[in-house]
Amino acid sequence: PDLVSYNHGAGVELTATPAAGHHFVNWTGDASGSTNPLTVTMDGNKSINANFAINTYAVTVSATNGTVTKNPDLASYSHGAGVELTATPAAGYHFVNWSGDASGSTNPLTVTMDGNKSITANFSINTYTLTVSATNGTVAKNPDQVTYDHGASVQLTATPAANYHFVNWTGDATGSTNPLTVTMDGNKTITANFAINSYALTVNATNGTVAKNPDQATYDHGASVQLTATPAAGYHFVNWSGDASGSTNPLTVTMDGNKTITANFAINSYALTVNATNGTVAKNPDQATYDHGASVQLTATPAAGYSFVNWSGDASGSTNPLTVTMDGNKTITANFAINTYTLTVSATNGTVAKNPDQPTYDHGTSVQLTATPAAGYHFENWSGDASGSTNPLTVTMDGNKTITANFAMNMLGSIAG
Repeated sequence: PDLVSYNHGAGVELTATPAAGHHFVNWTGDASGSTNPLTVTMDGNKSINANFAINTYAVTVSATNGTVTKNPDLASYSHGAGVELTATPAAGYHFVNWSGDASGSTNPLTVTMDGNKSITANFSINTYTLTVSATNGTVAKNPDQVTYDHGASVQLTATPAANYHFVNWTGDATGSTNPLTVTMDGNKTITANFAINSYALTVNATNGTVAKNPDQATYDHGASVQLTATPAAGYHFVNWSGDASGSTNPLTVTMDGNKTITANFAINSYALTVNATNGTVAKNPDQATYDHGASVQLTATPAAGYSFVNWSGDASGSTNPLTVTMDGNKTITANFAINTYTLTVSATNGTVAKNPDQPTYDHGTSVQLTATPAAGYHFENWSGDASGSTNPLTVTMDGNKTITANFAMNMLGSIAG
C-alpha cells in the first residue's frame, strides 16, 4: 500500500512505470535487481531508486534498383530521434514511394523513432518516349511502342519516298547509319532527313557543241533541262543518241537518273551545178555532191569557133581552170563567146567588094567577094588565104583572112591592014 510509514515486517509492492519512450532498468539503493513489480519487506527505513533508460530503436532500410542513406547513420536511435532517409535511384530508375513502416513519396523523409522500423524505398524503371519525324520518307520503329524502358534498344529504319534518298539523323541521334539502333536513356526526338535525288547530265559532241539550260553540275529529280545542239561551220545536226533519241532540237530532257547524251553532227554536202552553152565544163573530181570544204577544179572547154570568156553565178573571173571551195550549193556558168575574125582584101588594077561588108565576122560566116577589074584589066585569080579564079568567091570565116584579087592587063590582037 502507499503509506507514510510501514510497520516492521510489512510488505510493500513497488511498481516502476517508465515515462513514454523509456524502460525500467533496475533498482538501486536499498533494493537491487530488475524484478518489477518488487516486493519489499520493511525491516527498516529504506530508500530505493527505480532506474529508467530511454528506449533505442533500430531502423532497417531496404531498396532494390536504388539506395537509401540514413542521416545520421547509426546502429540505433533514441526514442524521439529524427532520422532523415534519402532514396537515390539507380541509373535509369526513379523513386516511387516508401513502404513498410513509412508511406508516401516524400524524399528525403524524416522518420521520428518511436519503435524499431523497417522501411523500404520503392523504385521503378524509367520509361521514355521516342518521337520520330520525317519529310519525304518514313521511319519505322522496332519494336513500335508508346514508351520504352530505360536501356531498351530500338531499331529505326529510314525509308525514303520515291526519288529521294536518306541523308542523316538529327535531333537526339546523328550520323547516317541506317538502320540505326537507339539505346533509350531518356526521352528522344529523332528526325530522319531525306534529300531529293540529284543526277549528272553528261553531254558529248564532235564537230559541234551542246548547251545546257540551266547549266548545272547536277539536277534534282524531275528537273527539265533544255539541250541545244549547235553544229560547227560546215556541219549540221543529225540526231541524239545515248540516253536520248530523235532529232528534236532544242531537246527537253526530264532528269530521272544520270544521263549521258551525245549530239551527232554530219558534214554538210553540197551540189555543184555547172552550165555551159557553146562549150563544156569538166568537174574534177566529178561527183554528185561534195563535202563542206572540198576543192573542185572546173575546166571550161569552148566549142569549135568559140572562146571562154568568164564564170558567172557562184563564181566570177576568167581563171581557167578554176578551183572552187565547196561551202554551199553552187551553180556556176561558163560563158563562151563566138570567135570574130577580120577579112582584109586587097586589089591592084581593080576592086574587091565584100558582101556583107563588116569590120569583123563571126566564126562560120559566109562572105562573098566580088573582084571587079579596072578598065583594060581582067580578073585573073585569088591569092593569100584564097585561091582559084571563081568570081564571085564565097569565103567561110574560120580565122583572120587576107585575100588578094589579082588582075592582069588585057592584051589586044594585031589588026591586018
